[in-house]
Amino acid sequence: MSEWYVIQTKPKKEGDICQQLARARYDIFFPQMRGGDRMKPLFPSYVFVHTDCREPAIYQLIRYTRGVRRVLGDTDGPRPISAAIVHALRQATLDGSLVEQSLLLRVGDTVRIRRGLLRDLVGIIERNVPDAGRVRVLFKWLRSNMRAEVAYGDLERLAA
Repeated sequence: MSEWYVIQTKPKKEGDICQQLARARYDIFFPQMRGGDRMKPLFPSYVFVHTDCREPAIYQLIRYTRGVRRVLGDTDGPRPISAAIVHALRQATLDGSLVEQSLLLRVGDTVRIRRGLLRDLVGIIERNVPDAGRVRVLFKWLRSNMRAEVAYGDLERLAA
């Protein structure tokens, strides 16, 4: 019975593994996000595969694919994840792999800058700029407003 499993890859080998497993006709899900002018993995060094890893031959083929570090699980072997997780991630994509950043951070969300000159400032998302992988943030600064475009990866959402 096929289920979703998480493959941990060696750094920057996600694309190679996806190509190899897709050629072997496995259903692969590798969510990515636009970061400036290039694509970046939503989960660096992780890829999802829909298969039956309880079957020893299949597990061995996946486990020993070049670039695979391991299939996540425990001492009893690989453990599947809920199909609902993959379904929810796919719902946030444009084409089955590109995650739409506006679905992750919405206008009005309160965020904190994690790095750079504006580190630790708290602001509100004013507008997503998905083509650039950036977000326009509105900051209350003394008695006026300040706006800045910040890279999506430099933000963390704060609890409402």
